[in-house]
Amino acid sequence: LTFGIGRVAPIGYLMASPPFILCLLGLLAPTAYAGSRLSNSLRSGERGVKTPCPPQMGRSLRSRAGRRSVMLGLQAHMTTESESQSPFSRRSLLLQSVATALYLQRQSSRAEGESVEDMIQFSSDGGLFRIKYPATFKRAPKLLKTHQEEAFFRSTTRKKYNFGITVDPVTINTLSEFGSVEKVGESIIKLEKDKEGVLSAELRDATRKTVSGRECYAFDFVSNSTRGNIHYLSNLAIDGKKNLFTLTVQAKQEEYEEVKDEMQKVLDSFEISS
Repeated sequence: LTFGIGRVAPIGYLMASPPFILCLLGLLAPTAYAGSRLSNSLRSGERGVKTPCPPQMGRSLRSRAGRRSVMLGLQAHMTTESESQSPFSRRSLLLQSVATALYLQRQSSRAEGESVEDMIQFSSDGGLFRIKYPATFKRAPKLLKTHQEEAFFRSTTRKKYNFGITVDPVTINTLSEFGSVEKVGESIIKLEKDKEGVLSAELRDATRKTVSGRECYAFDFVSNSTRGNIHYLSNLAIDGKKNLFTLTVQAKQEEYEEVKDEMQKVLDSFEISS
Protein backbone atom coordinates (compact mmCIF):
# COMPACT_ATOMS: atom_id res chain seq x y z
CA LEU A 1 0.00 0.00 0.00
CA THR A 2 1.59 3.28 -1.12
CA PHE A 3 0.35 6.84 -0.82
CA GLY A 4 3.07 8.22 -3.09
CA ILE A 5 4.67 10.57 -0.60
CA GLY A 6 7.92 8.76 -0.01
CA ARG A 7 10.59 6.64 -1.56
CA VAL A 8 9.75 2.94 -1.67
CA ALA A 9 12.21 0.88 0.30
CA PRO A 10 12.01 -2.57 2.01
CA ILE A 11 11.02 -2.75 5.62
CA GLY A 12 13.23 -4.75 7.88
CA TYR A 13 12.36 -5.73 11.37
CA LEU A 14 8.70 -6.19 12.30
CA MET A 15 9.24 -5.75 16.05
CA ALA A 16 10.60 -2.22 15.73
CA SER A 17 9.09 -0.84 12.59
CA PRO A 18 5.61 -2.34 12.04
CA PRO A 19 4.96 -2.55 8.30
CA PHE A 20 1.51 -1.01 8.62
CA ILE A 21 2.98 2.30 9.85
CA LEU A 22 5.41 2.64 6.99
CA CYS A 23 2.89 1.37 4.45
CA LEU A 24 0.41 3.86 5.84
CA LEU A 25 2.73 6.76 5.19
CA GLY A 26 3.57 5.40 1.76
CA LEU A 27 7.23 5.49 2.59
CA LEU A 28 8.15 1.83 2.36
CA ALA A 29 6.71 -1.29 0.81
CA PRO A 30 5.86 -4.16 3.20
CA THR A 31 8.34 -6.56 1.73
CA ALA A 32 11.01 -6.83 4.21
CA TYR A 33 11.10 -6.02 10.29
CA ALA A 34 17.36 3.31 61.44
CA GLY A 35 16.77 2.76 63.74
CA SER A 36 13.97 2.90 66.36
CA ARG A 37 16.44 1.87 69.11
CA LEU A 38 18.57 4.95 68.46
CA SER A 39 15.50 7.20 68.51
CA ASN A 40 14.33 5.70 71.77
CA SER A 41 17.76 6.20 73.33
CA LEU A 42 17.85 9.81 72.17
CA ARG A 43 14.42 10.51 73.64
CA SER A 44 15.43 8.83 76.90
CA GLY A 45 18.63 10.91 77.11
CA GLU A 46 16.75 14.16 76.52
CA ARG A 47 14.26 13.51 79.28
CA GLY A 48 16.94 12.32 81.71
CA VAL A 49 14.86 9.36 82.80
CA LYS A 50 16.13 7.74 85.99
CA THR A 51 15.35 4.26 87.17
CA PRO A 52 15.31 4.38 90.99
CA CYS A 53 17.03 1.71 92.98
CA PRO A 54 14.45 -0.71 94.44
CA PRO A 55 13.66 -0.02 98.11
CA GLN A 56 14.55 -2.33 100.95
CA MET A 57 17.60 -3.64 99.19
CA GLY A 58 18.74 -5.73 102.14
CA ARG A 59 15.53 -7.73 102.18
CA SER A 60 15.83 -8.49 98.48
CA LEU A 61 19.39 -9.76 98.90
CA ARG A 62 18.11 -12.76 100.85
CA SER A 63 17.15 -14.60 97.66
CA ARG A 64 18.92 -15.20 94.36
CA ALA A 65 16.04 -13.60 92.53
CA GLY A 66 16.31 -10.63 94.84
CA ARG A 67 20.04 -10.24 94.20
CA ARG A 68 19.45 -10.40 90.43
CA SER A 69 16.72 -7.77 90.70
CA VAL A 70 18.95 -5.46 92.72
CA MET A 71 21.88 -5.80 90.33
CA LEU A 72 19.69 -5.06 87.33
CA GLY A 73 18.15 -2.11 89.15
CA LEU A 74 21.56 -0.69 90.12
CA GLN A 75 22.89 -1.14 86.60
CA ALA A 76 19.92 0.63 85.05
CA HIS A 77 20.08 3.38 87.69
CA MET A 78 23.79 4.00 87.13
CA THR A 79 23.50 4.01 83.34
CA THR A 80 20.58 6.42 83.07
CA GLU A 81 22.00 8.64 85.85
CA SER A 82 25.30 8.97 84.02
CA GLU A 83 23.63 9.64 80.66
CA SER A 84 21.21 12.20 82.06
CA GLN A 85 23.97 14.14 83.79
CA SER A 86 26.47 14.12 80.92
CA PRO A 87 25.83 16.57 78.04
CA PHE A 88 28.39 14.67 75.98
CA SER A 89 26.21 11.55 76.03
CA ARG A 90 23.18 13.42 74.67
CA ARG A 91 25.38 15.17 72.11
CA SER A 92 26.83 11.84 71.02
CA LEU A 93 23.38 10.35 70.53
CA LEU A 94 22.27 13.39 68.59
CA LEU A 95 25.29 13.21 66.31
CA GLN A 96 24.67 9.51 65.77
CA SER A 97 21.07 10.24 64.87
CA VAL A 98 22.09 12.94 62.37
CA ALA A 99 24.75 10.70 60.86
CA THR A 100 22.23 7.90 60.46
CA ALA A 101 19.75 10.23 58.77
CA LEU A 102 22.42 11.50 56.36
CA TYR A 103 23.48 7.95 55.56
CA LEU A 104 19.91 6.89 54.81
CA GLN A 105 19.43 9.98 52.64
CA ARG A 106 22.55 9.15 50.64
CA GLN A 107 21.38 5.58 50.22
CA SER A 108 17.97 6.82 49.03
CA SER A 109 19.58 9.24 46.56
CA ARG A 110 21.83 6.50 45.30
CA ALA A 111 18.87 4.18 44.80
CA GLU A 112 17.02 6.87 42.87
CA GLY A 113 20.10 7.48 40.73
CA GLU A 114 20.39 3.82 39.82
CA SER A 115 17.29 4.05 37.63
CA VAL A 116 19.15 6.66 35.56
CA GLU A 117 22.54 4.96 35.69
CA ASP A 118 20.98 1.69 34.53
CA MET A 119 19.96 3.37 31.27
CA ILE A 120 22.64 3.01 28.60
CA GLN A 121 22.96 5.64 25.87
CA PHE A 122 23.22 4.61 22.25
CA SER A 123 24.09 6.84 19.28
CA SER A 124 23.43 5.75 15.72
CA ASP A 125 26.36 5.13 13.41
CA GLY A 126 25.46 8.11 11.25
CA GLY A 127 24.82 10.35 14.23
CA LEU A 128 21.19 10.96 13.28
CA PHE A 129 19.68 9.96 16.63
CA ARG A 130 20.41 9.09 20.26
CA ILE A 131 18.43 6.94 22.67
CA LYS A 132 18.78 5.37 26.12
CA TYR A 133 17.80 1.81 26.92
CA PRO A 134 17.72 -0.41 30.04
CA ALA A 135 20.84 -2.34 30.96
CA THR A 136 18.82 -5.55 30.72
CA PHE A 137 18.49 -5.02 26.96
CA LYS A 138 20.95 -6.20 24.34
CA ARG A 139 21.29 -5.08 20.76
CA ALA A 140 19.89 -7.62 18.31
CA PRO A 141 22.12 -8.04 15.26
CA LYS A 142 20.77 -8.10 11.70
CA LEU A 143 22.42 -9.92 8.84
CA LEU A 144 20.92 -7.65 6.19
CA LYS A 145 20.54 -3.89 6.46
CA THR A 146 17.20 -2.73 5.05
CA HIS A 147 17.03 0.91 6.20
CA GLN A 148 19.23 3.95 5.95
CA GLU A 149 19.90 3.51 9.66
CA GLU A 150 18.45 0.98 12.08
CA ALA A 151 18.95 -0.34 15.58
CA PHE A 152 17.04 -3.07 17.40
CA PHE A 153 17.20 -4.08 21.05
CA ARG A 154 15.73 -7.03 22.91
CA SER A 155 15.14 -7.65 26.61
CA THR A 156 17.20 -10.46 28.09
CA THR A 157 14.64 -11.09 30.85
CA ARG A 158 11.24 -10.89 29.11
CA LYS A 159 10.02 -12.48 25.91
CA LYS A 160 8.56 -10.23 23.20
CA TYR A 161 9.74 -7.15 25.06
CA ASN A 162 11.84 -5.14 22.62
CA PHE A 163 12.17 -1.90 20.71
CA GLY A 164 13.75 -0.58 17.56
CA ILE A 165 14.39 2.54 15.51
CA THR A 166 14.55 2.85 11.75
CA VAL A 167 15.46 5.85 9.61
CA ASP A 168 14.39 6.28 5.99
CA PRO A 169 14.27 9.25 3.58
CA VAL A 170 10.85 10.69 2.65
CA THR A 171 9.54 13.45 0.41
CA ILE A 172 7.51 15.41 2.98
CA ASN A 173 8.77 17.88 5.56
CA THR A 174 6.30 17.17 8.38
CA LEU A 175 3.80 14.50 9.32
CA SER A 176 0.94 17.02 9.26
CA GLU A 177 1.44 17.31 5.50
CA PHE A 178 0.15 13.77 5.29
CA GLY A 179 -2.73 14.07 7.76
CA SER A 180 -3.78 14.66 11.34
CA VAL A 181 -2.63 12.39 14.15
CA GLU A 182 -6.21 11.14 14.57
CA LYS A 183 -6.44 10.23 10.89
CA VAL A 184 -3.14 8.39 10.98
CA GLY A 185 -4.15 6.57 14.16
CA GLU A 186 -7.44 5.40 12.65
CA SER A 187 -5.63 4.19 9.54
CA ILE A 188 -3.11 2.27 11.65
CA ILE A 189 -5.88 0.32 13.38
CA LYS A 190 -7.70 -0.36 10.09
CA LEU A 191 -4.55 -1.72 8.50
CA GLU A 192 -3.75 -3.73 11.62
CA LYS A 193 -7.16 -5.39 11.63
CA ASP A 194 -6.68 -6.37 7.99
CA LYS A 195 -3.50 -8.28 8.78
CA GLU A 196 -3.67 -12.06 8.70
CA GLY A 197 -4.10 -13.67 12.12
CA VAL A 198 -5.18 -10.48 13.89
CA LEU A 199 -8.18 -11.09 16.14
CA SER A 200 -8.66 -7.51 17.36
CA ALA A 201 -6.89 -4.16 17.45
CA GLU A 202 -7.58 -1.12 19.60
CA LEU A 203 -6.14 2.39 19.52
CA ARG A 204 -5.67 3.56 23.10
CA ASP A 205 -4.25 7.00 22.39
CA ALA A 206 -3.02 9.21 19.55
CA THR A 207 -1.25 12.44 20.42
CA ARG A 208 0.84 15.08 18.73
CA LYS A 209 4.02 16.24 20.48
CA THR A 210 7.59 17.29 19.70
CA VAL A 211 10.90 15.45 19.72
CA SER A 212 14.03 17.61 19.60
CA GLY A 213 11.87 20.47 18.39
CA ARG A 214 10.37 18.45 15.53
CA GLU A 215 6.74 17.38 15.10
CA CYS A 216 6.06 13.87 16.39
CA TYR A 217 3.01 11.57 16.29
CA ALA A 218 2.72 9.22 19.26
CA PHE A 219 0.46 6.15 19.25
CA ASP A 220 -0.58 3.72 21.97
CA PHE A 221 -2.38 0.63 20.69
CA VAL A 222 -2.94 -3.06 21.34
CA SER A 223 -3.05 -5.82 18.75
CA ASN A 224 -4.29 -9.28 19.67
CA SER A 225 -3.39 -11.94 17.14
CA THR A 226 -2.63 -15.62 16.89
CA ARG A 227 0.98 -14.64 17.59
CA GLY A 228 0.11 -13.02 20.91
CA ASN A 229 -1.54 -10.02 22.55
CA ILE A 230 0.97 -7.18 22.17
CA HIS A 231 0.94 -3.61 23.47
CA TYR A 232 2.73 -1.06 21.27
CA LEU A 233 4.00 2.47 21.94
CA SER A 234 5.15 4.08 18.72
CA ASN A 235 6.60 7.49 17.79
CA LEU A 236 6.98 8.90 14.29
CA ALA A 237 9.01 12.03 13.48
CA ILE A 238 10.61 13.70 10.48
CA ASP A 239 13.79 15.75 10.79
CA GLY A 240 14.88 18.81 8.83
CA LYS A 241 16.56 16.64 6.22
CA LYS A 242 13.38 14.71 5.40
CA ASN A 243 14.33 11.57 7.29
CA LEU A 244 11.49 9.59 8.83
CA PHE A 245 12.24 8.14 12.27
CA THR A 246 10.08 5.26 13.47
CA LEU A 247 10.56 4.23 17.11
CA THR A 248 8.40 1.40 18.44
CA VAL A 249 8.50 -0.29 21.85
CA GLN A 250 6.45 -3.42 22.43
CA ALA A 251 5.63 -5.78 25.29
CA LYS A 252 3.14 -8.49 26.11
CA GLN A 253 -0.18 -6.99 27.13
CA GLU A 254 -0.22 -9.00 30.36
CA GLU A 255 3.15 -7.51 31.32
CA TYR A 256 2.47 -3.96 30.14
CA GLU A 257 1.64 -2.51 33.57
CA GLU A 258 4.94 -3.82 34.92
CA VAL A 259 7.08 -2.29 32.17
CA LYS A 260 5.12 0.73 30.92
CA ASP A 261 7.22 3.23 32.91
CA GLU A 262 10.39 1.74 31.50
CA MET A 263 8.91 1.79 27.98
CA GLN A 264 8.06 5.46 28.40
CA LYS A 265 11.59 6.22 29.59
CA VAL A 266 12.96 4.78 26.38
CA LEU A 267 10.57 6.90 24.31
CA ASP A 268 11.32 10.06 26.31
CA SER A 269 15.08 9.62 25.91
CA PHE A 270 14.88 9.61 22.11
CA GLU A 271 16.57 12.58 20.39
CA ILE A 272 17.16 13.39 16.74
CA SER A 273 20.08 15.48 15.56
CA SER A 274 18.32 17.82 13.17
